[in-house]
Amino acid sequence: ITVSTLVLCTAVLLLLSDYHLVAMPALEVQPNLKAKAAVCLLAAAMMTARSPASAIAVIAELQCAESDAAKMALGITVLSDVVVLVLFSLCSQLVRIATRGGVLGVGVLVGALSEIGASVLLGVAASQALRFLLRLGVQEDPKEEGDTWRPVCVEERGAGDNAQLLDDGGSSSEARHHLRPPLPRNLGCPRPVKGILVLSVLTLAFVVAEEAAEWTGERLRLEPLLACTVASCLCGHDARR
Repeated sequence: ITVSTLVLCTAVLLLLSDYHLVAMPALEVQPNLKAKAAVCLLAAAMMTARSPASAIAVIAELQCAESDAAKMALGITVLSDVVVLVLFSLCSQLVRIATRGGVLGVGVLVGALSEIGASVLLGVAASQALRFLLRLGVQEDPKEEGDTWRPVCVEERGAGDNAQLLDDGGSSSEARHHLRPPLPRNLGCPRPVKGILVLSVLTLAFVVAEEAAEWTGERLRLEPLLACTVASCLCGHDARR
């Protein structure tokens, strides 16, 4: 679907521009057909994007969020957006070469792939920070039980039977009391603070990707949306969060 959309939209934009059916200043100022085709390809790459909001709305209307089909549809929608971001990065490199002059060779492809790889690595690093934050428990009620050893009972059914643990005061005439280690306790974090920290991680990842070109003297460009999408995908599919 993505490839067919990319090819069809590029061809339609070129035809509309060549026959002057629609005024397109961005294409009319290009010096040659190669530059026009590159700009059309960039525009077509953006047209391949799918809206997760529409898929979520349909799923909510049908009330089938827990079905396998709904989960597959959302997964395909998110993955298609990742493909769109990768295509946009590649087409951006092509447009720079076609409009500013240059040779399309292996070095350009390596540069584009390195930018995509660096953006993915930034997204992976941000996802690890998000995982840590999401695993933080909400601040516990001070009335809840603290880090003390909890009493349990071991009921002895017989010599050949397995012993059965009874929590806190399990009744049995043949039960003997033992102490169980305290349950693991998550670090407390107020819910508003937790939300602000999660948003701060994504904002920081976006800013780093956006300013990477200026910090490196245009030697490295990152895709902010790709980095944030990778971070949210990896974190969102972590069953341990």
